[in-house]
Amino acid sequence: MLILITFFYAISFQNDFVGEVKSAKTIFVPNNYTTIQAAIDNANPGDTIYVWAGTYYENIVVNKTVTLIGNGSEDTIIDGGGVGDVMMITADWVNVRGFKLINSGNGPSLPPYGGIELYDVENVTILNNNCSNNGNGINVKNSKKNNIINNTCYSNNYNGILIYHSDLNKLENNTYKWSILYYGIYLNMANSNNVINNTCIDCSHGIMVRSSELNHLNNNICNSNDDMGIWIYTSNSNTIENSICNSNSLNGIKVESSRSNIIANSTCGSNYYAGILLENSEENIVMNNSCESTWLVGISLKSSMSNTLSNNELISCSLYIDGDYIEHWNSHTIDTSNTVDDNK
Repeated sequence: MLILITFFYAISFQNDFVGEVKSAKTIFVPNNYTTIQAAIDNANPGDTIYVWAGTYYENIVVNKTVTLIGNGSEDTIIDGGGVGDVMMITADWVNVRGFKLINSGNGPSLPPYGGIELYDVENVTILNNNCSNNGNGINVKNSKKNNIINNTCYSNNYNGILIYHSDLNKLENNTYKWSILYYGIYLNMANSNNVINNTCIDCSHGIMVRSSELNHLNNNICNSNDDMGIWIYTSNSNTIENSICNSNSLNGIKVESSRSNIIANSTCGSNYYAGILLENSEENIVMNNSCESTWLVGISLKSSMSNTLSNNELISCSLYIDGDYIEHWNSHTIDTSNTVDDNK
């Protein structure tokens, strides 16, 4: 027992709970309770629950402000048995670290069940977990000010992570691969979120932003996806910058039926159709981007109006403008700072 306790204290991290905590204690699974849910049920707000390596066949509800720490995201496995969410969090200021959460329900629920689901919560931290082989890897619904950091979400049937009707969350340094049907990252009716340093590879689409505003996408890698690297749809005033969107089967970055977005300082190379495509969109700014060796066009403006292009570099590809009305052709601002194979 002494060895176990010493090890767990070595991997502990600070609990961010700022509410009143009385007589916080430490609970060990399976030493004190044989299941994680039993430990939560018998915990008080502010307690820390350490979970030893092994496989736990449970569907867990975290309805108290506690910290859950597993013994590593490959060694401490929670298996949901193909039913519901593997872990549902309904309390604020919860911390979850060091688990592998697999085998959620995978049926036609909308949205699909997840490895971890945050529902109507604030200030939850999800750190260093593996959420794979679920419906969605992680669901964040009706929640705000949460941190999703350093997680991996592989081979989920729908999305790596869904941010639904949720604002002011941070997604940072996560990796999403092989989201079979939809997206690595999906923001739907989600505003003012920060999506930073994430990697989305071999998904249907890398990142999808739908009916959402004021999100900041920075330093993301969206390569080798089946359709788009990043897709902005019916969404306004978002920023995409410093991103790499290469070798996607359709477009590197697509902005569709959207306005007042900024695409800046990004690289879109070797995509099949366009490096950057604006379709039915207006008043967007496209600046300081590099599009190279895209199969058809570097930047395409399709049925769009009043967009501004500056200081973009097109290498072994071209600028293409198309539309049915004169405004689709003559309303854009495209100055001589843009180059095609070093020609202005």
